[in-house]
Amino acid sequence: MTHALRRDLLRPGLPLSQMAFAGDEELQTLHLGAFESKTLGGQAIGIASLYAAATLGDAKAGDWQLRGMAVDRRWQRQGVGARLVHAAITELTQRAGRRLWCNARLSAQDFYAKLGFAGQSDVFHIEGVGPHVVMSIAVRPEPR
Repeated sequence: MTHALRRDLLRPGLPLSQMAFAGDEELQTLHLGAFESKTLGGQAIGIASLYAAATLGDAKAGDWQLRGMAVDRRWQRQGVGARLVHAAITELTQRAGRRLWCNARLSAQDFYAKLGFAGQSDVFHIEGVGPHVVMSIAVRPEPR
């Protein structure tokens, strides 16, 4: 289900076999999903994956990357994405997470800003995907 939504919404035209991201299979990686309750079999309508800093080779313990977030077009602008991000923050708080960051597509920048994410970079391009900016939000305050 995750790979199908990733392909349809984030990487259209690419084969399903190319939708696995580095770190997907790591034990610490979390995959969150939103499901349409009326559909027998639980049709996935939204997904988000969270990768621990250690998985990414990042030295900042407590940092997590949000990646591969997608909401089925029929369910966009209905709060599904916001609920996924809130669930991610709740989960990371329980795991002593410090910061959640993402490479946000420019088209999603306002979405993340409304949820409290702040821009952390200039615009950069991911080949075959388009322009992005790094955005992040504190999961819990830094210790003093």
